[in-house]
Amino acid sequence: MPAIKPIVYTDQSHFDPSFKGYVFEILKANFFNTVSAEEKLSKFGPFVNLYNYTNNIDEADFAMLPMAWNYYVDHGKTKLAEDFINYCKSKNKKIVSYLAYDYGVTPTVKDIYIFRQSGYQSRRLPFQFACPFFLNDHLKIRYNTDDITLREKGEKAVVGFCGQAHVSALNNAWNLFNIALNNIKYYTHLKRWEPQVLYPPVYRRTKALSYLENSNLVETNFIKRTAYRGGAKNAEEQEKTTAEYYNNLMHSDYILCIRGGGNFSVRFYETMMMGRIPLFINTDSILPFDNIIDWKKHTVWVEEKDMKYAPQILADFHSQIHPDDFKQMQLDNRKIWVDHLSLYGIFDTIAKMVMK
Repeated sequence: MPAIKPIVYTDQSHFDPSFKGYVFEILKANFFNTVSAEEKLSKFGPFVNLYNYTNNIDEADFAMLPMAWNYYVDHGKTKLAEDFINYCKSKNKKIVSYLAYDYGVTPTVKDIYIFRQSGYQSRRLPFQFACPFFLNDHLKIRYNTDDITLREKGEKAVVGFCGQAHVSALNNAWNLFNIALNNIKYYTHLKRWEPQVLYPPVYRRTKALSYLENSNLVETNFIKRTAYRGGAKNAEEQEKTTAEYYNNLMHSDYILCIRGGGNFSVRFYETMMMGRIPLFINTDSILPFDNIIDWKKHTVWVEEKDMKYAPQILADFHSQIHPDDFKQMQLDNRKIWVDHLSLYGIFDTIAKMVMK
């Protein structure tokens, strides 16, 4: 944790209870009080009160823009955000902001810290960082432990995947049409959502799976679904598919992690959470806190253009890693998740970055 508990300034008058999804989790839990005490504790653990908050900016170590940039832009309130930022700058305070969901908007003020779940490395702004997906700790929730189950190194790499791996040609075309339409609206100034690469996510994921499945260089542990969450329609079915998902992680060495609709992978963070090793397909991605984490030491890294060679790249990596190093990599990945990618870790790392 930071040597001194950070004091954060924000403005509660910005909060719109109809759009809670546009609020940083730390503010949602501790400043806007939109979740119960039990939920706070389950998400943040004993570090639920990681920050102190103040309405007096002169007392603050840094400031947080109350709502995500998407909210201000989509609701015609950009000036409200800019006025907040200018006020904080007049007080010589650093400002942290947030971009939510798969597609972002380009902030009108670019010289402040911007954390976002999606985004492209080639279009990255100077103070832009990837924000991990907000997850509860399923190792504790499902297996009642803080300690991962270490995998022994086998002769072949066991690569896992559980998720949707089929989409019809019609759905694929429809997805591409919507991306193209959004891009046209952006360039004709009808919409502020940033343009996206024409990328059919399920199709590309299926191609990656097929390269691995058709190779005798690796072992595969795939649960391929025809719909998101296996088409679960009720809580019981959702629990069943979720349990299958995490058991697939537990019983694999490596997990295929490739982007979805937005240019990021929730599965990547779940893999790190469970102490497994991402087989990461890089799609011009930004990974979290890459100024302090060397992600190539924690993943098997494959550029998208080399995706068809993923089985060979993975097999070479697995054959060369020492069994002790293989176990240590699992432990290190879980530690990275706890220290930097858990809800506590995200906001502790942000505070340290901003306050240094």
